[in-house]
Amino acid sequence: MRSFSSALLTVLFSGSFFCCSCFLSAQSGEKGFKDFFSSYNNFSRAYTQEKVYLHFDNNSYFIGETIWFKAYVLLAENHHYSPMSKTLYVELLNSRGDVLHRQKLKIENGQCNSGIFLSGDWYADYYEVRAYTRCMLNFGEAVVFSRVFPVMDPISYNKKTGEPNPPSMSFSKSDLPVKRIELKPQRNLNLDFYPEGGHLIDSLPAIVAFKATGRKGEDALISGNLFNSRKEVVSIFSSMHQGMGYFEFFPEPGQEYTAKVMYEGREHDFELPGALPWGYTLRINNQNPDFLAVNIAARPQEAGDSIGLALTCRGKIYARAVLQAKSEQVFQIPKQALPSGVQQIT
Repeated sequence: MRSFSSALLTVLFSGSFFCCSCFLSAQSGEKGFKDFFSSYNNFSRAYTQEKVYLHFDNNSYFIGETIWFKAYVLLAENHHYSPMSKTLYVELLNSRGDVLHRQKLKIENGQCNSGIFLSGDWYADYYEVRAYTRCMLNFGEAVVFSRVFPVMDPISYNKKTGEPNPPSMSFSKSDLPVKRIELKPQRNLNLDFYPEGGHLIDSLPAIVAFKATGRKGEDALISGNLFNSRKEVVSIFSSMHQGMGYFEFFPEPGQEYTAKVMYEGREHDFELPGALPWGYTLRINNQNPDFLAVNIAARPQEAGDSIGLALTCRGKIYARAVLQAKSEQVFQIPKQALPSGVQQIT
C-alpha cells in the first residue's frame, strides 16, 4: 500500500484539490471534473446551509407542564454559530400532524430559548417539536429539527396515601385512527444486503454487509452460505452484532447468487442483487487510527478511464482528485486533516 501523499502530487484540504501523477495525461476528463468540483463549491458558498439543535430539560412531560428548551442555530459547514438567520420558528404538533402551537423567536449570536406550555385542554399523546429557519426550508423538510416526546395525563395523587399515581396516557377518542392500517405479513426472517459502494460489479471483489431481522423486527442471529448458479459455496457468513455482519466474494459474469441461511432450525433462501456488467468499486478501510485507506478497483475494460474522487462533509469538499482507472489503487488519507463528523467519499 502506498501513501496518499506519494500517490498524489499535491494534497490540499479545506476546499483545495489534490492531483495524482496521471493528472497531466487526463486533460479531457480533468476539465469536466474541475467544472463539477467548482460548481459544487460555488453552490455551497451561495446557498449556505444552517442546522438547528434544541436542548430540552426533560425526556417526557405531563399535561400542565412546560417544555423548556434552548436552541442553537449553526452553520452546517463548520458548526459555528450562524450569523444569517434572525428568526427561529418552533412548532408543536400532535400525533395527527396538527400544529397546536407556533413560536417565532429572536436569534441572538446563534442562540435563543423559550418554553411551550402543555395546556390542560390537550390530551395525553406523542407530541412532536419542530424547529427551523426560513433558510433551512430551501433544502427540504429532511433538514428540519424534529423530536417526539411522550406527554402523560396530568399528575394525580392517591387519595389514601397521597402518593403520586403511576404515569398514564388516556388518549382522546378523536386522536385514535378510525381504521387500523393493514400491515403486510412479514416473513419469519428478513435479510437485507448492502454492497459496499452501492452495487456489485462483475469480475471485481466485493464486500457485502447485511442486516437480519425477525418477524417483529427484532435482531436475528443467523449463519449461512452463499451459493452461485453452479451450487458452489463461494462464501460463509454469520451475524456478528445485532443481526449485522458482512461477507466477501468475487462476482462472476453470468452467475446469480443465493444466500441459504439457517434461523431457528429452518433454512431460508435469499437472492442477492444482480451485479452490473461495468463500473468501479470503492472500498474504505477505517481500522487504522491515523489513516483512511481508500481502495478503487476497475475492470480491464475500464482501465485508463478518468475517475473523479471527492471527499465531502456537511456539503463541503475537503479533498478531491482526478485519477486514471487501474485494476486496483490504494490510497491513504490522513484523518487529522479531516473534520469531525460523517465523511462521504464519492
